Amino acid sequence: MSTPKEDLGWEPALVAGEEVTLEEIVGRYEVTVFTLAMHLTGDEEAARQVTIDVFVRLSHEGHRHREQPLDALMHRYTYDAALPCLVGKLDRKLQDTEELGWQLSGKESVTLPKADGEKIFYC
Repeated sequence: MSTPKEDLGWEPALVAGEEVTLEEIVGRYEVTVFTLAMHLTGDEEAARQVTIDVFVRLSHEGHRHREQPLDALMHRYTYDAALPCLVGKLDRKLQDTEELGWQLSGKESVTLPKADGEKIFYC
């Protein structure tokens, strides 16, 4: 996400007796989190929601993870928030494939290729 030199991190601020504010973290990571979320979801609206979810989670749980580098925490929270969107996409693809199978079920058998090169047979 950011280079170690740019990473606010938790420890430097805590050692100096300063508190890193959520606003500072959002300012530093908002674009990076959104870009990763957009890459993962492929959808701008979903990426916006993932970005919001990441910072809401950070505001509620971030204090529990201060021993972790902030950069790594932002990555983990972004992947965690994007996962339901990705699972939803897979479920929709499965439903579409099943519907196609039912539509074509009037034939003796239909073979559809899978992404890994195997075949799905509908009889």
